[in-house]
Amino acid sequence: MSDAQKEPIIFLDDISVTFKTRTGSLLHPNLVHAVNHVTIKLMPGETIGIVGESGCGKSTTANVMCGLQSPTSGKVYFKGEDVTKRTSDLRKKMGRVVSVVFQDPATALNPRMIVHDQLLDPLLVHKVGSTAEQEKRIKELIELVGLPKSALRAMPGQLSGGPARGHRPCHVSQARCDHRRRADFGPRRVRPRSDPESAHRPQEGPRSVHDVHLP
Repeated sequence: MSDAQKEPIIFLDDISVTFKTRTGSLLHPNLVHAVNHVTIKLMPGETIGIVGESGCGKSTTANVMCGLQSPTSGKVYFKGEDVTKRTSDLRKKMGRVVSVVFQDPATALNPRMIVHDQLLDPLLVHKVGSTAEQEKRIKELIELVGLPKSALRAMPGQLSGGPARGHRPCHVSQARCDHRRRADFGPRRVRPRSDPESAHRPQEGPRSVHDVHLP
């Protein structure tokens, strides 16, 4: 095993997250200890599942892993680099590898942008490929998630069309996420999600697993 394979992609080192509430006194507000002294190493090729009751800190831990939440204490490492306090450059670097599948995929889409532009955006941000390569990639992704090319000119709100098409926003969200996952063109990719993909689209579980793990 190479040194790169031995190094975790993301390492949470004894992280804790505490939130202040609106209750209590002004100087001594009540505290909610969402995450307490959690240590996780995510190795290349590994899948980690965090199971627990509602409110136990699963989503908060995932948010710390992908940079949406700063830990109150502890350290976060990305490929061996301390990213606990992330600069804009570090966020962009991580954004090429770490992407999030939100519980409600429709909220991940801009209702004022057509599907084509939303799929193009990650490639422009990370400066991946030429214009022709970007357009080719967009067409590949829309086909990969089972939508016709005509959907590229649609707004997210126009993608629904009855029970058979009710999960189309989820398809576009998956395709957009897949852009970021592939932007690095390397073996290290991380995709935190709130729930198992089959819970998002139970009728289409096999396809969604294919979407996530396609090499």
